[in-house]
Amino acid sequence: MNIYKNYNKYIFVSAINIINGGPKTILEEYINILAQENPNFIIIVCINSNFSIKLNYDNISFISFTYPEKNILFRLYFEYIHLFFISLKLKPTYVISFNDITPNMISKFKLNYVHSPMSFEKIKLKFLIISPIFFFKILFFRLTHILTLNLNNIIIVQQQQIKNKLIKRYSILENKIFVCNPSINFDSITISSDNDYKKGDFILFYPSIPRILKNIHLVCEAIDKINKFSKHNIILQITLNGTENKYAKKLKNLYSKNKNIHFLGLLDRSNVLNYLTKCHALIFASEYETWGLPISEAKFFNKHIFVLDEEYAHETISDYKKVNFFSKNNICQVLLNRLNNNIEYSLNNVPKFSNNKFIDIFNSL
Repeated sequence: MNIYKNYNKYIFVSAINIINGGPKTILEEYINILAQENPNFIIIVCINSNFSIKLNYDNISFISFTYPEKNILFRLYFEYIHLFFISLKLKPTYVISFNDITPNMISKFKLNYVHSPMSFEKIKLKFLIISPIFFFKILFFRLTHILTLNLNNIIIVQQQQIKNKLIKRYSILENKIFVCNPSINFDSITISSDNDYKKGDFILFYPSIPRILKNIHLVCEAIDKINKFSKHNIILQITLNGTENKYAKKLKNLYSKNKNIHFLGLLDRSNVLNYLTKCHALIFASEYETWGLPISEAKFFNKHIFVLDEEYAHETISDYKKVNFFSKNNICQVLLNRLNNNIEYSLNNVPKFSNNKFIDIFNSL
């Protein structure tokens, strides 16, 4: 399809920063909805060349690039110069950014889906020590938000607490920001009944990309200690293989000889859900999230959830009962309580907040 043909109804979706994980699942769901609900529009989706997506609609076309992810300067050029010239050719009616950054594009309406914790979390000096790239990315996001976030007609966030932080930090009008909890579609997922684990094993599943603030090392340390000093056989399944980055390589070097820590490698969503259905509990130790999609998926399958005691987790858990919050200091004790059948779930007193559907927000433009 020639996307630059003379056609005046375009929705341009910028998602150059998304490759995998929860953001990929959410992006696919929303593009699916846009294509179904807007048959008279051509939807141009700008993605990373490493992004794999299968959506069969006649009104969707993909363009892909790799260079914006090489460094911040390339990213700036892409967002503020390259996309500007694309908009001159396309003249899109709508521009939707799933990159948190507001691109410099000419359009009638702009919508920004803010889903990175870097947009609103506090800048801590420890980030400069443990992950300098993460530290400078936070600074980069902050600067772009200060300059451009208010240029959007609508901003979508996943939680009420994020909306509150954006209003406070960037002085955005409250009626510009809509809370939209991620929608999850399980219809096309096939679940396998195979299970290779022995009776008496307790299976913990942690689906996560390997990043330092996901605290995978914290969970591995806990499993290592429990298996050394208790009679229980607890198995941890993590979705990395050690080749992804330096952090993953370090984890593999430290724990590859531990037979109770299983390195599964990167899994597609269908396989993630397969492992989730077979495990005894989900563990989720991420320090910063805008939602935490595995938590929602575990709730759907009625799984016991162990989750780091952070603000995002309480809102995502909502009124779900089978949950235990843990801290970095008491993770071993919380897990041992469950293994010893001392099951006392955590109380979560976060109220339910108003929630909007993505397509309703889009149609309000």
